[in-house]
Order: sequence, then structure tokens, then C-alpha cells
Amino acid sequence: MMKVDIYAHIVPPKYKEFVAKLPHTDVRVRQALNYAVDKAALVRTVLANKAFAPTGIFPPSHPAYNRSVRGYEYNPQRAKELLAQAGFPNGVDLELHGSSSPTTGRWMEGIQRYWNDVGVRTRIVQQDFGVVIDRAGKGEIPTYVASWGGSASCVGYLSVFRSRNIGPAGNRMFYKSDRVDQLIDQAERTFDERQRIRLCQQAEELIVRDVPWFIFNYNKAVLVHQPNVHGLMGNPLEMDAQNMTKVWIGR
Repeated sequence: MMKVDIYAHIVPPKYKEFVAKLPHTDVRVRQALNYAVDKAALVRTVLANKAFAPTGIFPPSHPAYNRSVRGYEYNPQRAKELLAQAGFPNGVDLELHGSSSPTTGRWMEGIQRYWNDVGVRTRIVQQDFGVVIDRAGKGEIPTYVASWGGSASCVGYLSVFRSRNIGPAGNRMFYKSDRVDQLIDQAERTFDERQRIRLCQQAEELIVRDVPWFIFNYNKAVLVHQPNVHGLMGNPLEMDAQNMTKVWIGR
């Protein structure tokens, strides 16, 4: 899944001065960022249909995927209304951080165009991805572009939203929800798979409402290899996650 992490609820006191300047600590601003973008159009044009437009946190290939989660459809008028309700009728200024990859740059530019159209004046900042992640974990940047996936466990998939993982441990949105924490903790303790998934789906609904992510797309991964490479396995959760001990080269 490709997404943009957006600062939400900030906990550590040392970040208070920095965060007071960030309009997207207001949930309505984060919702506006999601309503503002025609994700399906960007998937068709920028990504050449090699992805799915998203609705929630779990992709369609995941056991916890919930087709009833609606997500945020393209509605620029609603985005403008939410910005005005949040106290920003004239729009806001926002930095969008990402890696120096040309591919990342192209879809950042696509998002920038849509955000600019609703009054979110967006400046793209590209740098080494290691620097981006380090700065995000320290609370030095307001947004950053990344991908997420690979865990068949719904608890593992939601780990980045746990408040105990705030900062470099993974929750670089500094997102905090006591109820989400409780639901994930309950899911982790249960041995009933169906109950675990139900609890994770309840947590997902709350996370989608709070939107600490701009959810861009679910990747349609393509695995390309030479015919003499054997043992590669299709992984619906993350094609890059290969058990290389099972891979061998022959004739």
C-alpha cells in the first residue's frame, strides 16, 4: 500500500511548539486531504492501472479486508467545506516529503495538483528516504510518503497505529487513540481468528475516521524474473517479501 503519513495526535511535550503550527492536527483537515484527490484517476494515469484505488487500511488481498469500509471518495467541494469548518477558509500551506525516486516524485506531483486545487498549497520536498524516515520519527516533518504491507496478521498490519509505537518504532504519525489501542490489544490476545479479524476491523473503522494517513493505493505488484530462476512464490500481501532460501537458479 502506498500512502502519506500525516501528523495527527501528538503526545510528547517536546513536539508541542512544532505541532501548534500544523493545521492537519485537526481531523477535518486530514479528511479534506483525502476527499481532495481523485485517487482512481491517479491510479489510471500516473500508475498505469498497476494499483487499486483504496477505501480502508487493509487491501483486498488481506484476510481482514472489509468491503463495507467506504473510505473517502473524490469530493473537492467537501474538502473545501471541511477546511473552512476547521478555520481555514483561505486554505493552508503544507510540505509533502518523500524520497528522491522519480516514480515517487511523479505521484507526489499528482497529489500536489489536487491538493492545490482545494487550497492546500503544497510544496514537495524530496530527499534520501533514510533521511525522510529519520526526520519523521523525530517529529521534524509534517508528512511523508511511504508504503506499508506484508503482514498476514491484522494485528501486525495495524501495529503502526499503536500509541506504544509512537516515533521511530513505526507510528511516525504520532497517532494516539485509546480505543484503537484497546481493540488491537484485544485482537492480539484472542486465539479465535474470526474474532481477531472483527476486532481489527473495528479498529480500522476508527482509524479511517481519524485518517492519520492519506491512503493512495493498493499495489498490484508485478514479479519479473529470468526463466532459470525457480522457487519464487506469489505473495498477495507483498510481492517483495520472498523467502530467498527457497529460491534457486537452474537451467
